[in-house]
Amino acid sequence: MSVLGVVYLDRAARESGDAELLGLLANQAAVALQNAQLYQMATVDALTGLYERRFLEQWLGRELRSALRSGQPLSLVMLDLDRFKQINDAAGHLVGDKALALVGKVLREATRDSDLAARYGGDELTLVLPNTPADGAAAVCERVLRLLEDATVEGPNGPVSVRVSIGCASLPASAFAPGEIPRPVPPEYFAALGRALVAAADEGVYAAKRAGGHCARLAVPVDWPAFGAKLLECWA
Repeated sequence: MSVLGVVYLDRAARESGDAELLGLLANQAAVALQNAQLYQMATVDALTGLYERRFLEQWLGRELRSALRSGQPLSLVMLDLDRFKQINDAAGHLVGDKALALVGKVLREATRDSDLAARYGGDELTLVLPNTPADGAAAVCERVLRLLEDATVEGPNGPVSVRVSIGCASLPASAFAPGEIPRPVPPEYFAALGRALVAAADEGVYAAKRAGGHCARLAVPVDWPAFGAKLLECWA
């Protein structure tokens, strides 16, 4: 048996049914806490402390819907650890895990509560920045680079530097007239738009690596596509 919490009373229970009622309330609270723990285990990556990719995809779809509705910009950032395979090969996978955990911690420090930091897969990490234009996203990228400037993790042969290459894609505020937006907007529209943002940010990561790593590159802005099956098919 494990303790999940404590029910505190500021006065003594005197009625005969009080203890039974308290027991029922405590059981319901315990179930809610257990469900919350299970939800966190299913959505948060244990190594980095960031959200899992499936949760990222759901969140991104929600934020794209919100951006369309509110007319606000949105930015997406992709990060890739520099020389990650060399770290694993030379220092071991446990040191590689430490590097990933460190970057996860830095991303949580560098972002707002309204932002989302997630592990996309392997050593690829992602930030979703709602209500953030390109210059605001660039400032976040610079903050991450600055926090990692002298960052190291301990390896068997001494400190190992942790560096990242960053790509950033931004979506400007939408300018659709109310009559141009179908009701409802097909889910495929937001899924295709999300893939386009990821692809554009990935191109930025490759450009950053070609420039020597540990830098950020802004991708060509992604614009809101016109509503229609033809464009969605080219993005599928």
